[in-house]
Amino acid sequence: MILVVDDQHTILEMICELLDREGYPHRTFLSGEQALSWISKTSEHIALLITDYDMPGMTGSDLIDAARRLRPDLQSLLLSGTPGISPPHKSRFLAKPFVISEFIDMVAELVRWPAAQTCISI
Repeated sequence: MILVVDDQHTILEMICELLDREGYPHRTFLSGEQALSWISKTSEHIALLITDYDMPGMTGSDLIDAARRLRPDLQSLLLSGTPGISPPHKSRFLAKPFVISEFIDMVAELVRWPAAQTCISI
């Protein structure tokens, strides 16, 4: 399962479409708090956390740090249009707007498992 977190519906929809095309199962969340709550309650394997940096409440960096306290081996990809940020330790970073092929290649590199098509939004 890939988790996608962004406070903008249009970004979530775009990423969901890209992941659907590649066949990756995923869930979307509009806030870091929602995603972290789900992570803390599920036993489902999470292959990758993709999150925006600049969100109200919990930043993407804070979400990655908190999620890794629950799942130390969690792979993460931080997206941001904010210049000058640095991703948390062992996180990958992609600046917005990003090139679609770069995004897909990075997801494939981080996930490393066969895709199966599904999209679940919360």
